[in-house]
Amino acid sequence: MICEARSSADGFLIINLMQIKRPFFMAIGFAATMLLLPVTAIGQDKALGKKSQRGNLKPFAGVKISRVTAERITADTDIDRPGTPSDVFAQDNVTSVVFTWKDADKGVNGGYVDKTSLSHNIYTFENIYGNITKTLIAETGVGQESYTLNMRTNEGKQELKDFGVSAVNATGESNVAMAPSIIVGAPYELPFAESFKNGKLDNPMWWARSNGASEFTMMTEDSSDGNGCILYESNSSDDYGVMGTGKLTLAGAIHPKLEFTHLAYENSDAKIVVAIQKPDGTEEELQTIQTVSEDGKWIRNTIDIDPKYGSLPYLFLQFKVSASQYEFVMLDEISITDQCENDMAVKTIILPPSAKKGDNVEVKVKVENRGLQEANGYKVKLYADGKLQDTKVAETALAYMDEAVYTFSYPAAITMENSSVELKAEVEYEGDMKPENNTKTTTLTFKVSDKQKPESASVTDNNNGTYTISWTSPADARKVVTDSFEEYDSWSQDKFGEWTAKFSEEKTKTGNIFTYPYPGEGDPFAFILMEPLNYWIDSETMGNFPCLKPHSGNKYLAAFYSFANGDYIDANDWLISPALSGYKQTVSFWVNNLVSPGVYNLETFDVLYSTMGTDFKDFIKLGETYDIESGEWQEINVELPEGAKYFAIHRKTREDDAMIFLVDDVTYEKGTEIVTGYNVYRNDQLLKTMSPDQTEFVDETAEAGEKYTYAITALYESGESEPIIAIVDTTNGIQDVENVLGTKTYNVYTLDGQLIGKDIKSLNGLKRGAYIINDRKVIIK
Repeated sequence: MICEARSSADGFLIINLMQIKRPFFMAIGFAATMLLLPVTAIGQDKALGKKSQRGNLKPFAGVKISRVTAERITADTDIDRPGTPSDVFAQDNVTSVVFTWKDADKGVNGGYVDKTSLSHNIYTFENIYGNITKTLIAETGVGQESYTLNMRTNEGKQELKDFGVSAVNATGESNVAMAPSIIVGAPYELPFAESFKNGKLDNPMWWARSNGASEFTMMTEDSSDGNGCILYESNSSDDYGVMGTGKLTLAGAIHPKLEFTHLAYENSDAKIVVAIQKPDGTEEELQTIQTVSEDGKWIRNTIDIDPKYGSLPYLFLQFKVSASQYEFVMLDEISITDQCENDMAVKTIILPPSAKKGDNVEVKVKVENRGLQEANGYKVKLYADGKLQDTKVAETALAYMDEAVYTFSYPAAITMENSSVELKAEVEYEGDMKPENNTKTTTLTFKVSDKQKPESASVTDNNNGTYTISWTSPADARKVVTDSFEEYDSWSQDKFGEWTAKFSEEKTKTGNIFTYPYPGEGDPFAFILMEPLNYWIDSETMGNFPCLKPHSGNKYLAAFYSFANGDYIDANDWLISPALSGYKQTVSFWVNNLVSPGVYNLETFDVLYSTMGTDFKDFIKLGETYDIESGEWQEINVELPEGAKYFAIHRKTREDDAMIFLVDDVTYEKGTEIVTGYNVYRNDQLLKTMSPDQTEFVDETAEAGEKYTYAITALYESGESEPIIAIVDTTNGIQDVENVLGTKTYNVYTLDGQLIGKDIKSLNGLKRGAYIINDRKVIIK
């Protein structure tokens, strides 16, 4: 857990608890001084306890900003440079931000300042990869101690905005006084739910503050729902902490209700005060929970919220927690819903990480009963591009706030021209009082195969009720490619398209360099495809560790230090290329290692090639062993001999040195994979899988008076190509051919490539025969 601290004018410590990817943000509405204290780090790194030379490797929340000191000026006039403004405040009024402040009575050197002649500069501050940037956004007139900035603050993604004010006169400009941060963005709507699932936030914006050293942290070891909660640990009986949501709106809510669970020590004197904070900063208490008579078990709380708060443009829900020294209080399953008798809602559509044309894509639809009454007999429907695909009817009743998941199979046509389809889920429930939450849509995007497809295809009418579909084998397709690993699934292990990775059998576990877990942490693997800003670290941490920034794009391959039954072991991780062209070539790739103050990380690797297969014994070492230790991306160039079918990067770092080894942007000449067979489809249904030496298929099941679209794909060990299409129309109808092609204009060629018509609007007038129409082979009878 990372913690950023600021002093505040009322003596509080403003705490910015940050969790990677989804941070807790600092409290809003509390006056802060201009001083940003140095960032500190809390928590032990999981890599610690290795060799002492690794140092105390810890993440940081941001950069250190030192105190701004005044430079004493000797002036030829009695007018001093302005002192720093105080009591700076930024009030969010939805369509504007109003700044107020008090000018210093004296100048920076204790001299005279005419406050009526002061103008002011308004600044914004941004933290970009750990670098604080200041931008002037407004200049005020003289003699003012307030300014209104036109700004719509209830739109877009919720985020922190930091502002500052300085005073200006003819002598110079004062230091900038920081206003307390405000949260801008569209308020979260009901239903609102936060369960701290897997130690992460479901809603990115939360804030916390404390009047002492007590703090909030997320944990996964205990919870009321089994997947994580928030923990307040008291450092002193005099301490308390306040944790709050981002912006919320209760607009339109009729019966808003708050539910949450808590756990405290048995017979503890802990106290939880639940309150609403309004836009003007005032608070109104909803309920106080005393835990003195509790038995140390999880307790569920329900609090009715006055619908009057729906008139506010936004509000914050907050929990003020206190307890005896070293005791803790846990909170979980926080939700606010607007209750009515009957309300079924589509909560989300869940898609697989990837899909391709020709798949039966599994689509899961999660629905939720938000009504007070049990829901019976509702229907869940799935649409694709507006066409109903399937309907599921509920067979069991769904209780209030319970969820159900319905699984659909969407057949993605192998011949579809679009690369994506819009899916819509709908729940249909008689008497539903909130139809506005009955649907959700999402886009399913298909992966386009880069495999070589058959060169051409044709259909021959055998005049006996059968058709012969013929095709030619894929052409040899040597080409130079640069693989940045952007197209593969983030956090996949040891298989990345045609890339494979292997490791020694003794490995039982991999490590981490931060306290923040990444997906798959601890699994035994050689390489993992990391997207560091997606569920691992945030941009501030990356700013402090620039070696973790990808060489290009958002992803790279990484190999971590490893264990065998609890002991650190030397690296023995192999990354093996796709099939090469077999010609002499130079391959290049970029590598990097971890660098941090007090941490030594030397990574060692070899480059090898194989003229045979991909077993370890097949590879022959090229040149010398490489060592990298700079923490900067380095390009490696290696010449492969004629006949090389694969190359490999073999990481073999000693366990004393190993931390994390990164690979990105590999350039090589790719060869055509070996065809293992062909699939023949008719009207998107698989007819036959052919052996690789067959390039012809006789369809003996065609029926007179039907039109058929045939598709042929090439099969490879690593996947299937896109199809080549041939169309036959047995109805003798030009109009039917146009319907099959499904376009408004046509480019028509003879089979030998002569153009008949370009961008023509009708196929009327074409004689019977075979044509290439819009890159498809068509027979018109």
